[in-house]
Amino acid sequence: MKLAAIPWLIVTGVGLGLTMGGGYAVIRGPFLGGARIEGMPLLVAVAAVLVGMLVLALGGTKLVKVYTFY
Repeated sequence: MKLAAIPWLIVTGVGLGLTMGGGYAVIRGPFLGGARIEGMPLLVAVAAVLVGMLVLALGGTKLVKVYTFY
């Protein structure tokens, strides 16, 4: 493993965690028998999914760049 890849691996992991956590919060309610999420918690969960996707994309592309060009 390249030492320069470790920070981007962490960023990618954080993005994946945000995306999965926010997605679980949205799906948990109506699809898994839980209570329906409304209002501000739903907005926060959707924002977590979107920010998580952006962070995941940033970390993933930088990680590929480290392994490809260095």
